[in-house]
Amino acid sequence: MKDQIKSLFKDIYGGQFDSLNQEYLMNRPKRAADDKCYSCGKLCPSFKNRQDLPYFKSIDKVKTLIVAEAPGKGLDVGKDGFVFGWEQFENKNSRKTISSYKNYFFGLLGLNPENVYLTDGVKCYTDKRNFPKVFENCKTYLEREIGILRPEKILVVSKQVSLIKFLKSIQATYNFSISVIPHPSNQNMSKIPTVGEIFKKVGAINNNEEWIKLGEQIQKEYKSLRKELDS
Repeated sequence: MKDQIKSLFKDIYGGQFDSLNQEYLMNRPKRAADDKCYSCGKLCPSFKNRQDLPYFKSIDKVKTLIVAEAPGKGLDVGKDGFVFGWEQFENKNSRKTISSYKNYFFGLLGLNPENVYLTDGVKCYTDKRNFPKVFENCKTYLEREIGILRPEKILVVSKQVSLIKFLKSIQATYNFSISVIPHPSNQNMSKIPTVGEIFKKVGAINNNEEWIKLGEQIQKEYKSLRKELDS
């Protein structure tokens, strides 16, 4: 399995993969900016953009595969980025945003970091509008990842129809469950108290006590959620 992943990584990210441990991946030597994406190459409109390496602790134990949409914005300079900024997951002084991502996956969702694999649907930064076109090139990489890892469930952190439709098309072949989950961004999470306020206001206008209580409960639960994400 490790040799298969190394071969896949070389096809996607270029360069050499002498090891799969996190320390090595975080310090992997730079490569040529165009040494990557061997199966699709320079014809892809996202070829010149940055890539993010997947997060995992043990290739042999993967039960949950989390598929994000695409890497962060930027051009490829031959140096890898990291999905959801995972290189800072174990850093006590990591950025608040990165800490909240870690707490979302391994606290709020209760996932075990020992059997989770975080990857991107497309392997180079891609604007949302171009995602369907670029994913046509990248979906072979994603299917190879799934075929090697054989996860029990896949969590999709994206609303891209082409990505979700593709995963459903191969679901029976690889026997996994699929769930679409919200992105743990502050922009998304900060909408929750607004929803609670809507229930309270509309409930007050219509003398609907149940809606008022529901709105209060949503806002109360949000405080607990925020505390867990920020801890």
